[in-house]
Amino acid sequence: MKEKMRNFSDFEKKIILRMIDLDEKSRSLNVLGNIYGSFSKELSLPDYCYVDVKSESDVKIQVKNSVLNSGSLDLNYFDDTVSKMMLTVVMLFEHLEDESLAYFIGDLDFCSVGTVCSDEEYTPCDFLENESKALIYKYTRKKIFISESLKVLAKNEFKSEEVIRHESSQAAIKKQLAYTQIALGLTFVGLLVSVFLPMFSVSDINIKNTKLNTALDNSTLDAISRDSNVILAQIKDTCSGIVILATIYIQTCIKPSGAFLCLSFIKNVH
Repeated sequence: MKEKMRNFSDFEKKIILRMIDLDEKSRSLNVLGNIYGSFSKELSLPDYCYVDVKSESDVKIQVKNSVLNSGSLDLNYFDDTVSKMMLTVVMLFEHLEDESLAYFIGDLDFCSVGTVCSDEEYTPCDFLENESKALIYKYTRKKIFISESLKVLAKNEFKSEEVIRHESSQAAIKKQLAYTQIALGLTFVGLLVSVFLPMFSVSDINIKNTKLNTALDNSTLDAISRDSNVILAQIKDTCSGIVILATIYIQTCIKPSGAFLCLSFIKNVH
């Protein structure tokens, strides 16, 4: 494709899906008139008008005289609705052709879009701009062929390959983050258990009346001091590990702002 894929409106998506549907049906002529004719009343041309296509400069919307004479038709609303609808379709065709997503071939002898009633009289309304007339004339007479790229795009709910890759990458990151959070949580709980469980453990103690020698020499005092220092160092390392794990867990599971609190506490511990 020549440039980044643009987003399609809901109306454009319905047109594309109808184009693909006609393309895949045997004996179906994939042309502008048949695309419009297959839509519901909300999306198709009103049944009281049709588009008369004679040349690039002579394209008019023909409205039934009976409707015009009844006074029930709001011409401003009609002009805004039908003109925008026609312009949206032909501009979409032009974009698909430029992107090689669809091919418009031939010069069919079609001179109208919509249903023409032979027993009705019509009044031409020149609502369309000259640029719109040229595009309507061009694409009314073309047969439409759909590329495989457009079919794949529609199958992927009109998401480009870049969007699909991004969504897959985001999903993988979220999945990995969930596993990391679970692992950190289990590790954190394990450390807490290893620290606090001995404090609540109960042991059987047999008390005997035994004379103790309370005289301590210097070597004994040095050994006690060394053991105390080792125990304090182990407690300090354990507390530091708990705080670090808590900080990481907060960063991944809660919010980044909590990290500053824990990091300042780590500095004080060290």
